[in-house]
Amino acid sequence: MTPVPDAEAPDRLRPDDVPAVLAIYEEAFPSSERVPSAVLAEGFASEREGLVLRDAGRVVAFASLIVLAPDARFLEYLAVSSDARGGGHGGGLLDSLRTGGGTVLYEVEDPAEPGIAPYECAARERRIAFYRAHGGRPAPFSLAYRPPSFDGSTPARMLLFALGAAVDWSFADLLRRLSAASAVTYARAR
Repeated sequence: MTPVPDAEAPDRLRPDDVPAVLAIYEEAFPSSERVPSAVLAEGFASEREGLVLRDAGRVVAFASLIVLAPDARFLEYLAVSSDARGGGHGGGLLDSLRTGGGTVLYEVEDPAEPGIAPYECAARERRIAFYRAHGGRPAPFSLAYRPPSFDGSTPARMLLFALGAAVDWSFADLLRRLSAASAVTYARAR
């Protein structure tokens, strides 16, 4: 596990963590990728699992997950507060998810998407390198797709990655699990 200096171990999100999580969320993600904050907050009380990482008692990072099956979760969001980035917090959360059992699916922006600027391509490649450094790899069947937009703009093309043993899934298994994530993320956000 990546050492996170002066930070506590990842913990389940508590109701009093939600305002800090929403502040990090709104800062870290473009509006096209964000479900409405109220939907995310309400989801933590039901279909979403939230993990937080605290440093000196303050929430500095969070992960939002959707349970897809007994052996699989979808990492909907992972973000670190801007003033805590580069300190190993995101990697610590990923390592906790990887060692927690089962498979975790997640999306990353495709660096080979036609028409993106060179700086955007480089940023996407850095994100993929970060995930790979923590055990992530492309999910089976090399899926690339555009998820629905939450603000009407054209979203980035996404690649599906996995932490854990998704390699023995059939294509139907993978689609069933993605369908479960979509039902929570996209259907309830409209």
